[in-house]
Parts: sequence; structure tokens; C-alpha cells
Amino acid sequence: PNAYNAWVSHSPSPTSPEYHLFRARSYPGAGGTYVSALSNAFNQAGTVFSPPPNGNLACSTCGFTYYNKGSGIGYTGNRCGNNTCQWTFIEDPNEGQGSCAVTDVTGLDGTSIVVGYYLTGNSSCGYQAFEGYLNSNGTETFANFKVPGADPNTSQATGINEKGNVVGTARFGGVTEGWYYVSMEYYTGLAFPGAVATYPMGINWEDEVVGY
Repeated sequence: PNAYNAWVSHSPSPTSPEYHLFRARSYPGAGGTYVSALSNAFNQAGTVFSPPPNGNLACSTCGFTYYNKGSGIGYTGNRCGNNTCQWTFIEDPNEGQGSCAVTDVTGLDGTSIVVGYYLTGNSSCGYQAFEGYLNSNGTETFANFKVPGADPNTSQATGINEKGNVVGTARFGGVTEGWYYVSMEYYTGLAFPGAVATYPMGINWEDEVVGY
């Protein structure tokens, strides 16, 4: 009742023989785990809250990817050695400190690119949308989204499709609206008619967007 406990399910279809077959996907010993994205290859991404203090992580809340067959950087910092690596923790180097030491992953494309946001500052936290990916040599690269016209420290990336097109939210003149990024161009003003705030949460291959 006091923590997020993550799961994956093989199929939501009632006609599937594995209908409602749930599998736990919570990181052992963490305060909570939130899975927010799933790729066609059944790779998952999300956020771990209060990870155990044995991984030399600065973040109090860390993004992650989970690869069933093993890939990426291990929790102990040794790139998994000879062991299968499933949990890859994602910590933007520009995240804040203290209560603002947060990197949150909200979207995953078909390969290894993630999007999300990190908090800035030390106590009064702001939001910065980012994307990150794992290079072939095992190092991570991060880049900030710079949404034109957005109020400072309010941007979040919330979804990415297989083509690398991204949606997110930000405040524009104090009003929360959606934005869209494709081919190095930004499109803003994604707002449901008559709404006081619009939050896009996902985007598919056909660039259809869902949210609330």
C-alpha cells in the first residue's frame, strides 16, 4: 500500500492462453519500482525509487532499462563482468542534488534510446526533458530537449516511438501543453480543446498520440 510494485504481463488478450499471467519486475530492496515503457522486443524501462545504497548511485530516484537477454551497465558499476546484465540504471549527470537527485525514464524506443526528465536544483526542483542512449562501448550519452517557448525548468519527455519521434509536456506561459519533436524540429501547442492542461503520454509508429 505504500510503494509501487512493478509487473509485466505476457498478453492482455482474453483469448491468449497466458491471459493475465503477471510477472513481478520490482528491483530487490528498492523503495519502489515503476515500469512505464515496453518495446516490441519485450525490453522494459522505468524508474526505481530509493535503490539500495550498494551501487554508488547519486540519484535518490533512478531511471532504468531491463533487458531480458542482458545488456548495458550493471548496478555494481563493473559492466556486469561475466554475468548476465538485466538492470541498467540511468542517471543523467546534470541531475540536481538532495531531494532533486532524480532521473525518471518514461519512454523507450525499439532499440536502446530512452526519454524522460531529470530534476534540477537542490531543494526547489525544476524539470528538464532529456534523451539518453547506450553507446556500443558501454558508455551512456545524454542530450537535453530545448523546447522553444517553454517556461524554464518545466519540460518533460513522456514518450518515444520506433522512429525516434518524441512527445512531452511543458508549461507555456504557465499553461501545461504538449510538444512534439521530429527530424530535429519542435512542434508546440498540443492542447485538448477547452482543457486547462494537456499531458501527452505515448506515441506510436503512426505518430498517433495518447494522453490525458
